[in-house]
Amino acid sequence: MCGCVAACILLTQRRSPMRSAKFSTFAAIALTSSLFVARAVGAGPFAYVPNASGDTVSVIDTESNVVIAIVPVGSSPYGVAVNPAGTRVFVANDRGDTVSIIDTAGNSVIGTVAVGINPFGVAVNPSGTRVYVGNRNSDNVSVIDPSSQRVIATVAVGPGPRGVAVNPAGTRVYVANRCSASCGTVSVIDSTSNSVIGTVPVGNQPYGVAVNPTGTSVYVANTGDDTVSVIDAATHAVVATVPVLSAPRGVAVNPAGTRVYVANFRSNMVLVIDAATNTVLASMPVGSGPFGVALNPAGTRVYVANASSHTVSVIDAAGNAVIATIPVGYGPRAFGQFVGPDSIPTSIATATPTPAPAATVTRTPPDMTPPAATATPTTLPAVTATDVPTPTVSSTPRCPTVPTSGCHVPVVSRQARLLLKDKTPDNRDLLVWKWIKGQTMATAFGDPIGKDGYTLCIYDESGDVPRALIEATAPAGGTCGTKPCWRPQSTKGFKYKNRQLTPDGLLTVFLRAGESDEAKIIVTGRGANLRMPALPLSLPLRVQLLAENGKCWEAEYAPAGVRRNNTKAFDATAN
Repeated sequence: MCGCVAACILLTQRRSPMRSAKFSTFAAIALTSSLFVARAVGAGPFAYVPNASGDTVSVIDTESNVVIAIVPVGSSPYGVAVNPAGTRVFVANDRGDTVSIIDTAGNSVIGTVAVGINPFGVAVNPSGTRVYVGNRNSDNVSVIDPSSQRVIATVAVGPGPRGVAVNPAGTRVYVANRCSASCGTVSVIDSTSNSVIGTVPVGNQPYGVAVNPTGTSVYVANTGDDTVSVIDAATHAVVATVPVLSAPRGVAVNPAGTRVYVANFRSNMVLVIDAATNTVLASMPVGSGPFGVALNPAGTRVYVANASSHTVSVIDAAGNAVIATIPVGYGPRAFGQFVGPDSIPTSIATATPTPAPAATVTRTPPDMTPPAATATPTTLPAVTATDVPTPTVSSTPRCPTVPTSGCHVPVVSRQARLLLKDKTPDNRDLLVWKWIKGQTMATAFGDPIGKDGYTLCIYDESGDVPRALIEATAPAGGTCGTKPCWRPQSTKGFKYKNRQLTPDGLLTVFLRAGESDEAKIIVTGRGANLRMPALPLSLPLRVQLLAENGKCWEAEYAPAGVRRNNTKAFDATAN
C-alpha cells in the first residue's frame, strides 16, 4: 500500500490546478480507500487544508504528519471550519460562491450550499448547529443550517468581510470587514436574532479574527497596518493594539487563552503574542506566504498553511520552533479552524478498504515521474502509520501561486496585447499574446530544442492573492506531427508550432531577440485544451511567459487599456 498511497498523494497534490479530472477521480477513489486504513491506526486529530489554486482539500493525520487523503471541492477554496464533533468540514469556495460540506468519515463532499459572492471566512458555532460564512463581495454573512444544508438567514455587515469567529457561548459572531481603503471594522452579530448589534473600528484592512476560550477578548489581524487589535468583548472597544510583521492574515488563540499566534503573509513568519501583556514573545520563520494558522486541541502544536511554498509548517508550541514541514496542494490558505477535535467517528476504526476501480491517467505535469498509462488499484492491505512515508516536496508548479518577479517588460508602453475569445464549441476558443518593442538577448531564451520548455501564465490579481486563470505549456524538444516542435530562427530566437494543440492548447510560440526595442514574443493558442476561463475577466491581470531556465517576460493589464471585456471576448493592451 505504501507505494500506491504515496504515489497517489504526491501526484494528486503536486499536479497543476488545471490537470486531468480523470486522474483526480482515480486518486480520490484510491485515497479514500487508503484513508480507512490510515485512520484505523492513527489517533488523530486531523487537519483539513484547502488548496486555493488546486480546488482540493488535503487531509493531514497530525499524529504522523502525513497527508492521507485529497478531497476535490469547489473553485478556489479559502475558508475552512471543522465542526466540534469532527464529523463535518465546511469549506468556503471563493470563486464558486459555494460552501462544500465534507463528511470526515469518508472524506467526500456530501453537500454544496450556494451562498453570497466570493465566500471567504467560515466558522461553526459550538453546538454545530449553525455555520457562518463571510461573503467578501456581497458584504454579508450567510447563516447555514448544516442539517438541512441550506441558508436560513443573510446578515448585512461591513464592506469586504473576511474572517469569521464565534464566541464559546455561541451567542456572538465576529466578522472582520476588510474595506479597500485605509479603514476597517468588526461587525458583532447576535446569533439569536441574526442582526448586527455592534460595529467596532479596528486597524486597516482587518483579515483574521479569533476569540479566546473565555469569550472575553477578540483578536483581529489588520493586514493594512501590520497590527493586531484586541477587543474587549463586553464593551466592544479596542483595548490594545499590538504591532506585528508585514501583512498579518490568520490569527489563532491557544486553548489556555495565554498565547495568540499570527501568520504574517509577507514576512514569512509566525509571531507569538502574550495574551496577558499583549506583547510579542517570539517569532518563528515558516514557509513562504503563511496564511492560515490553527492549533491542535491540546495546544501543543501550531499548524501554518504556507500559500506560496505549498506546505504546512508544524510548530512545537513549547519550544516555538518548526518541527515538521508537510507538502500539500497548490496555494494552501486554510483560513479558519482547520484542525479537528481529538475524537474521530467510531465507524472509521473498523472500516476496511475496498478495491478502487480502474482509471486512465491522461496527463502528468512535467515535474513528476509519469505513472503507467492505466492503473488498476487493488485492495489495500492494513499497515501501521509508520509504513506510510512522508511525501517529499516536488518541483514548483508550472505557474507559481505568486507571479515571478524580475521579468522582462516592453521598453515602450502599451506594446503588449492580450486577446481571448470564448467560442462555442470550445474547439474554436482563441488566445493571442503579443509582447513587442522589448529588449532581450538571444541567450535569455535558453535551449527550448533541448531542455527549456515555456509556460504561459495568466493571473487574475483583482483579489487579495493572485490566481492563475490559464496555464499553457510548450514543452521542450519533441516532435509535432513529423517535424520538430521547436526550430531555431537564425541566431535570434526560436519558433514552436504544434497543430495537435497538446498538452494545453498552444499552437505557436515565437521568440525573437533584439536590442533597444526590437525584441518580440508572440504566443497563440486555440481549442478546448486551453480551458478558457469564464469571461468577462476581473482586473488587473498579469501575463507571464516563463522559461525553464528561469527567465521570464510579462505585461500587466489594467482597466484603462481594455478595448473589450464581455462574455465573448477580452481584448486589452498593457500599461
